[in-house]
Amino acid sequence: MIGCTHAYWDALGIDWRNMPDRDEGSKKGVDGRGAPRKYTDRMHMRSLRGPALFVRGYNDVEAITPEEVETKREYIRNNPRKRLMMRSKPDRFRINRNCHSANWTMKRAMAAIAADKWIGHDPAKCQQLQADMRSRLKPGMGIDYLGNYKLLAAERKVSLICHRKDSQQFEEQKKSVLKAAREGAVVVSAFISPRERDIMKQLMVEQLSFVQLMDNGFSARWPPYGKAFYWGS
Repeated sequence: MIGCTHAYWDALGIDWRNMPDRDEGSKKGVDGRGAPRKYTDRMHMRSLRGPALFVRGYNDVEAITPEEVETKREYIRNNPRKRLMMRSKPDRFRINRNCHSANWTMKRAMAAIAADKWIGHDPAKCQQLQADMRSRLKPGMGIDYLGNYKLLAAERKVSLICHRKDSQQFEEQKKSVLKAAREGAVVVSAFISPRERDIMKQLMVEQLSFVQLMDNGFSARWPPYGKAFYWGS
C-alpha cells in the first residue's frame, strides 16, 4: 500500500519526500523545536502530501497460492460487469430504510410466534418471546430492505425454518419447499442453519424467488455477495 501510494504521488509530480509532516495538536510543518518535521505518515491515513489512493481503513493481502491468485483475477474480471449492473439497476442495490408493508404488522408478528409448533404449545414461553419481540421491533414496524420489494407483497409465501428436532425429515422438508417455490411461492427464511443455506443455494441455482431475513439489519454499505449479487439484480 505504501509503495503504491508513493508511486501514485510520483506519477502526479508531487514532491512528497521533502514535504514536512504534521501531527494533531502541533503547528503545521514544524516540531517542538521549530525544525521541519520529518515524514512519518507511513500508513497514509491522513494523506497529508497528496490525494488518497486508498480509502481510510483499506487493507488487502498478497495472493500467494494459485487458488488465491485466481480468486483475485476473478474479482478483477467481474468488477466491470458488477459496476454495469449496479448502474443499470440502482434501485435493486439501494438500501431502503424505515419502509412499511401491509403484510408486516405487530399482530402478524405475534401470530407467527404463536403458530410455531415448538413454541405455541407453551403459553409462558410464547408470551416471553412475544414480549421480547415487541421490544426489539422498530417503532411503527418500519423495515429496511434491499432488492426487489415486490416480493414482499407476493400472495403466496412459504416460511423455512430447519429445526434440529426435524433433522430426520429434512429431505422431505427440502422437497416440499422447492416444490412450492417452483409453483410460484416466495420462500421466506433467515437462511442461518447449514440446511437452510443448502436450500437457498438450490433456489439460486434454479432462479426461484426468496426473501432472506437479516437479524441485525444492514450496515451503511451492504452489497450482496457471491451469487446473491447477480440473483438480487
